[in-house]
Amino acid sequence: MRRNLKHYFMKPAGSEQIQETHKHDYISLCVSNLKKYKRMKKLILNISSVVLGFILSSCQEEIGRNPFVFDGISPGEVTAVEATPIPGGAVIRYQLPADKDLLGVKVDYVLPSGARAMVSASLYTNEVEVLGMLDEKQVTVDVITFDHSGNESDGVPVSFVPLPAPVNAVASSLEITTDFSGARFSFENPTGAALDMFIFTRERDSISGESSLVLLRTFLTADDEPKSFAVRSPEFTTDDREFIGLFRDRWGNFSDSVKVTLNPLFEEEIPKSGHARYPLPHDVPVFGGNLPDDLPSHGLWTPEGLYDGVIDVENPSGFRTLDGAGSDQYDPEPLPEYRDQFDPTRGTAHLYTIDLGVSAQLSRFTYHPLTSGFFSLGGWRIFDVWGTNETPNTDGTFDGWTLLLDGIEVETPENANARKKEIQTEGVEFLFNSETVRYIRFAWRKNYTPIKSFNATEITFYGKVLE
Repeated sequence: MRRNLKHYFMKPAGSEQIQETHKHDYISLCVSNLKKYKRMKKLILNISSVVLGFILSSCQEEIGRNPFVFDGISPGEVTAVEATPIPGGAVIRYQLPADKDLLGVKVDYVLPSGARAMVSASLYTNEVEVLGMLDEKQVTVDVITFDHSGNESDGVPVSFVPLPAPVNAVASSLEITTDFSGARFSFENPTGAALDMFIFTRERDSISGESSLVLLRTFLTADDEPKSFAVRSPEFTTDDREFIGLFRDRWGNFSDSVKVTLNPLFEEEIPKSGHARYPLPHDVPVFGGNLPDDLPSHGLWTPEGLYDGVIDVENPSGFRTLDGAGSDQYDPEPLPEYRDQFDPTRGTAHLYTIDLGVSAQLSRFTYHPLTSGFFSLGGWRIFDVWGTNETPNTDGTFDGWTLLLDGIEVETPENANARKKEIQTEGVEFLFNSETVRYIRFAWRKNYTPIKSFNATEITFYGKVLE
């Protein structure tokens, strides 16, 4: 520590009374303190010199390795340049020059839209990826080096023919087929490219007779899973209708349009008069049923309340499964598909089977929540739907069944409480992929309360009756 010089020359307390005979001792003390101060100061200076020398030496070594000297000299060019075509571009590989102040490599090029693009790579790699091309025709780009001073080398040209761009490849796989009250769009995106899809239909003005394009939906795809979905509207009749699909990539490139004229399928409500409970082993007991494990009706609960055509938005009537802490006892040996979801306080998934009374090609169904289960309590939160067109196995297993909807999570609609009666009346809609079934089996997996019980005031199926 550095101390003030005055400290070493302060008079001891009471020094005014020091006798003449003691002045010599006092002077000796001062001289001794002065010598100590000089020795300490010399030691500090020596240490500082060593540290400073070490720092300077380190700086010299660092500068020797990477001299960031700003100059006006262009770096050397890359050599051994080659391009490997990839979808919509190429991977360009090269050898770097030996310049010590080299910072990286860049490629400037023009996109099909006319916009300029630039990609760069650091000096720690020897390749750069050029993307955003649309057509399978020869492209020439310049590979340029640059240094810390901002100097650039002359460009080294390299040419390549890109493989089919993802935006075109996906569009070429697009199939548009007829569906209930609309059309089904199916495509593949094997590279997982991020693409926007635009779906249009052509509407004709009833007065002027002129037609115009109407945007029906936009869709983002960014993974390699095949896609298939329907676009429907209650306003679409079975008359001829043109549907159009096209894609756009992140560089602003558009694919060619895929246009198809087709007749949307007629959609009808599947008659509820033929609906009936079809009890199977492992199915959950319900209130108001007539099976041994069922519970007495509580209020207006009955099995038929699920499809009796009555949507009661005022009173807690409809359909309700077994609840309470004993909900784990009705199925002590859960089926393998739901065994891992067992919880002692919540039981396993509640299974319930319905015979629609007819074979039907299903397009969708609506779930109408109860007033007392309106996105709370026993309202549906996560569920599966199974289907089969054959008579189910009497052992209650899922052999012969097809999983139609998997892990569907019911999302609370916007402004749900303010639109409560409207949502209960119209229902929450879930789409099928036009499967043909007669038997439906629900697996209700999660609700909104710690005690598992599920309820609804109504469900309604739509599609086309086949027999």
